[in-house]
Amino acid sequence: IGLAVHLKILARMPGARVVAVAEPDERSRAAALGEVPVARGFRDYRDLLEDPATEAVVVSLPTGLHAEAAIAAFEAGKHVYLEKPLATDADDGRAVLSAWRRSGRIGMIGFNYRFNRLFLDAARIFASGEVGGAIAEGCRWFDFLRGDEPYKASWRAQPRPLVTWRLAAGRPVARMR
Repeated sequence: IGLAVHLKILARMPGARVVAVAEPDERSRAAALGEVPVARGFRDYRDLLEDPATEAVVVSLPTGLHAEAAIAAFEAGKHVYLEKPLATDADDGRAVLSAWRRSGRIGMIGFNYRFNRLFLDAARIFASGEVGGAIAEGCRWFDFLRGDEPYKASWRAQPRPLVTWRLAAGRPVARMR
């Protein structure tokens, strides 16, 4: 997800500059550095954390390494964007939160949809009471911005996103485009 998603977004984001990439696999590291040739490459994320030019990190490692890497990053004084899940158990989750609190840095878990207009609209509708007391909710979100060829050719790549919220009985309560 680092190469396929985060790196491509950060490379185009105004005000952001990718200065380093950590990847143990040599081919994947080379591919990442091909996207941002001015960045330094590291085999081990711990070496990247020692780089003073690195102010913030995106942790998109295998799930079992999330807590360890996030704690190390906070302890190194870095801001951290951590892919879900926070940790694999409650004790590790508490350790990540403790490291974040001690660090004084910004920490964020990758719940990206919290900023999506459709989800914000749904939250507003539910909070306003327009739909009464919800018993359960369900949502399907199809990402129409993906650019890989197999995805673009699929039925999911229709030109308009649609999110439909339903009550437990299955009756639509709000439709947003």
